[in-house]
Amino acid sequence: MKTPESPEISLLGRIADALERLAPPRAAVGEAPDAPAYAWDHGALRPVAALHAQPLDRYVGIDAQRDAVLRNTERLAKRLPAH
Repeated sequence: MKTPESPEISLLGRIADALERLAPPRAAVGEAPDAPAYAWDHGALRPVAALHAQPLDRYVGIDAQRDAVLRNTERLAKRLPAH
């Protein structure tokens, strides 16, 4: 026997359905093309085909910041907490 739905439950269901239609499609798990890097662009990751990184010794006068970025990147590469 089916129990009657309250108007509130029916309304919530319609709202949820509308939000699902408005939401962008979900990316499949594991869907990551091979790329040396990724950029966050309009709410999604996009692959960066080529990097144009400069040698670290070209960054002059910002030693503390450069070293902090380097330490942070090394921690990320080891899957350790980083900011």
